[in-house]
Amino acid sequence: MADRKKKLSGAQYRKRRAEKEKEQGKQEGSFLKYLRPQHRDDEGSSTSKIQPETETETTVLSTASQADKEYEEHTEDIEEEHTEDVEEEHTEDVEEDHTEDVEEEPCEVQLDQEVIQSESSSSFSYSDPATWIKCDDNLRQILVEHGPEQVQLFKFPKDANKRRFLTNHYKRRLPNGDLRHRQWLQYSISNDSVFCFCCKLFGNYTNPPSSLSDKGSKDWKNITAILSQHERSNAHLVNFQNWKELEIRLKNKKTIDEEHMRIIKQKEKYWQQILERLIALVRVLGIQNLAFRGTNEKLHTAGNGNFLKFIEYLALFDPVMDEHIRKIRDKETYVHYLGKDIQNELIQLLSNIIKEEILKSAQAAKYFSIIIDCTPDVSHVEQMTMILRFVNIASLTDDCEPIRIKEHFLGFLPLKETTGAGMTEIILHQLEEMSLPVANLRGQGYDNGSNMKGKENGVQRRIMDINPRALFVPCSAHSLNLVVNDAAKCCLEATSFFALVQHVYVYFSASTRRWDVLMCHVPSLTVKPLSETRWESRIDALKPLRFQLGDIYDALSEIYNDNTLTGASGNTSRIEAQGLAKGISNFKFVISLVVWYGILFEVNMTSKQLQTKEFDIHNAIKQLNETKKFLVDCRSDEGFGKVLEEAGELAEALGIPAQFEVDPVRISRKRKQFIYEAEDAPIQNPKEKFKVNFYFAVLDTAVQSVEERFTQMNQISSVFGFLYNVHSLQNRTSQQIMEDCCKLEQALQHGDSKDIDASDLCSELQSIARRVPECTSPQDVFNFLCKNELIDVVPNTCIALRILLTLPVSVASGERSFSKLKLIKTYIRSSMMQERLVGLSLLSIEHEIAQKVDLKELVSKFAKLKARKVKI
Repeated sequence: MADRKKKLSGAQYRKRRAEKEKEQGKQEGSFLKYLRPQHRDDEGSSTSKIQPETETETTVLSTASQADKEYEEHTEDIEEEHTEDVEEEHTEDVEEDHTEDVEEEPCEVQLDQEVIQSESSSSFSYSDPATWIKCDDNLRQILVEHGPEQVQLFKFPKDANKRRFLTNHYKRRLPNGDLRHRQWLQYSISNDSVFCFCCKLFGNYTNPPSSLSDKGSKDWKNITAILSQHERSNAHLVNFQNWKELEIRLKNKKTIDEEHMRIIKQKEKYWQQILERLIALVRVLGIQNLAFRGTNEKLHTAGNGNFLKFIEYLALFDPVMDEHIRKIRDKETYVHYLGKDIQNELIQLLSNIIKEEILKSAQAAKYFSIIIDCTPDVSHVEQMTMILRFVNIASLTDDCEPIRIKEHFLGFLPLKETTGAGMTEIILHQLEEMSLPVANLRGQGYDNGSNMKGKENGVQRRIMDINPRALFVPCSAHSLNLVVNDAAKCCLEATSFFALVQHVYVYFSASTRRWDVLMCHVPSLTVKPLSETRWESRIDALKPLRFQLGDIYDALSEIYNDNTLTGASGNTSRIEAQGLAKGISNFKFVISLVVWYGILFEVNMTSKQLQTKEFDIHNAIKQLNETKKFLVDCRSDEGFGKVLEEAGELAEALGIPAQFEVDPVRISRKRKQFIYEAEDAPIQNPKEKFKVNFYFAVLDTAVQSVEERFTQMNQISSVFGFLYNVHSLQNRTSQQIMEDCCKLEQALQHGDSKDIDASDLCSELQSIARRVPECTSPQDVFNFLCKNELIDVVPNTCIALRILLTLPVSVASGERSFSKLKLIKTYIRSSMMQERLVGLSLLSIEHEIAQKVDLKELVSKFAKLKARKVKI
């Protein structure tokens, strides 16, 4: 009992604890503010060095150095107290081993900026484990990459019992006398305690934690036993193994995060490849006007539509798509992006990209025109097509690319009412949605419907009330078509002629047997029906009759003489053939055929030219004048004589007499109101009667209709006329040019806003008139100015030419969009939604832009929208 250690009393214990806390309080944080991140010396040691910045710091460091010298002088006394297991003769070996171990584990990893910012409030230090407050995965990875830092050149403070930590504890003595470096052991300057590096980072805090992993150990008296017991514990061995495994994975970049990132990248690449194929397939089907869906929506089933069938076809040769279908078949994934909703979203994504490209070019051009036309679709919905016309100035930066006039389709708009007010409201709303200011609208192109071109309540009038500079140009092709329509209905002979032509086609096409007979006699050109809307295209129906009238007559005669045709239907067929043969063998029909073929040939040629995009108003007026001149020249006795000569040759080939039959004329007696009224003497000569009542009547009506229907186009041409031949302006006086410029300035002025300045335009035109080539169109003049970099020198001329080229000549682009409408929205696809119809129409009509769309960009945009769950 005498040898038993006496237990301290409560008061003594509290007094001793207060002294220890007071000593620790004095030393806490005294050196932290002078520490800097560790730098390697030339020998590769990882010691903490202090860099002085101020005079105060320099003084403190000098004091610290002096303390280190005192520490070296009293090394023997310290070792007598604390080195029971370590001898002085091994000191040099310990230092050498420590140096070698440090060199084997270089620490070159820099702390992540976010971690430094998050730990800045705790004075984070690599060499001080006490400052590692929150060891999350990110910090753990950074510390493992950096490696543990052991404090060496430092005067370790003494506790109340005059004991302190020594660097000898960094080494472990084996039973055979060898020393092993404890690289896991770290000393905390701020807490005056030691920690286990691996247990601090990987310790399991669900069990009672070790003092070396939680708050650190400062029991310097028993530190040797504590370290020896800790390094033999199972928890330490597991944590040490986890540390080394993570270190190896980090060096080889095979961490769990890296593996996750690799899997994510692999999946991202996989879905990117799938979506690229799906978007490309949607683009192909849209461009080719093919239906997407069938009667069902399952793979490898009959009637599942073109989209799924093409997916199956791709899987035969494409391993990526084959793997995708396998996952769907084996139910490894339920996200396949093959449904109808995804199809609609991909269609909308492509159409939106196309529309953005068009609007971007239009907004860069500033001035634009609209072309509007309407037609009912197969589901009896009135569809209004909207075409945008502008001068593409995006090519100004490219010297090799000439200026182009663009007409782009923007979509179909369903109409609930076709009045001028309703259509105007829809057009203005659509322009506002597309960020196209009405103030920049310079041209309107419509057909000749009263709701469109009406002078009081038409669309053109309502828009011009808002913007008087939006000049209305009636469609020249429609106007020319109405010219022929007026001429074809001006007299009874013209109406009966076209009725007979249509009857011939109906007769042969109504029976396959009759058609076979016709093919035996007419192998090349077959009879065609009359177009109900495009009168100039009726030349296709007249051409077989004009050049193969005798063969058609022989086919009708063969049917009439066929005795095998019996019964009611057979007799009716033979009688109809006889009547048609008699009708087409009439000399009046032959003359009418020659007359109408000549007129329609001239009108059709002009109409084709008017429908081109780059045809300007000046060229349109020029071609119309040529057509008018042709009609005026034909309206003469000489013209009628030429027609009789051609008709006589054709009649001679048919074997019919080239003479007019005398029609029985019954003179009707009218009651006279006044006695001095003269009696109407009818024309008795059949030739003169045909010339007056048919030939002259048709030509007079056509010439008059041309003059009336193109009056507005002539007025616009008179405003811009001097710009059609800039080279000839050098032969005119300055006053004449100034008058034309003032007229143009007034036409392009609205309130205080005006597009050009008349005086500046006059000076510019006089300057460039001597430089531009002779007989050049406005588009060629514009290209000449761009090529020679004169855009900035003559800005008013460029603006005037851009506005002139922006004015539409015809609505042919709108008519072409209706052709696509009939191919896309068919009887079988009549329930198609409007958004899908517009998207597919944009893909089909604007296929050139669709082909240039970057698939990777679309995939990225689609992924962003789907990540936010945004419905496209």
